[in-house]
Amino acid sequence: MMIDELETIKACNDTLDQIADGDLDGAIATISTLRANNQKKVDEFDKWAEEESKKQENMGCSGRYWSDGGVENFG
Repeated sequence: MMIDELETIKACNDTLDQIADGDLDGAIATISTLRANNQKKVDEFDKWAEEESKKQENMGCSGRYWSDGGVENFG
C-alpha cells in the first residue's frame, strides 16, 4: 500500500536527520521501530495466508481444480 511506502520514507528521513544531528540512539530506535512494524505486517500476512490455505484444504479444493486457470478442456 502507498501508506506503507510513505511511512518508510518518513522513517528514513527522520533517521537521516537524527544521524545528521548526532542522535545515533534516536536513529537506531527509529529504524528498529520501522523494522519491527514491517516484520509484524509480514507475520500477520503469513498467518492469514496459512489460514486461507487451510480453508481451501478443508473445502476439498485440491490443486487440480486450481491448476488450469479456469480454462475448460474440450479435447
